Amino acid sequence: MMIAKVISGGLGFMIGAVFLLAGLCKIGDYVSAEMHEQMKENFETYAKIWALEEIAPARSADDFRMAVGIAEIFCAIVLLLPRVYYLLSFLVVPLGFVVNWVLVVVMAGGGDTHHKLE
Repeated sequence: MMIAKVISGGLGFMIGAVFLLAGLCKIGDYVSAEMHEQMKENFETYAKIWALEEIAPARSADDFRMAVGIAEIFCAIVLLLPRVYYLLSFLVVPLGFVVNWVLVVVMAGGGDTHHKLE
């Protein structure tokens, strides 16, 4: 039972770290200026695929990129907090279920976008 908890905690930490880095790359050049520029270019294409002016209040590719980046950062923080500060877990863990579904939707949208690019 203890091994399962350690594995689950480790995976949660790694997933949180990956989404935190991905979100930071989307909203600014905090991690890598080159990657941020690539994200900006890619989201110009993604905005055309999703026809943002019809389906979302985010009317530009920059708004779309920022919204996805902020969602990823928020979800990553919720995933990382209970692992860093165990005492806060009673506050954050109930959000974990919602956060997991938000990340599923973000990843499904990303997968669909890349599928449409082919």
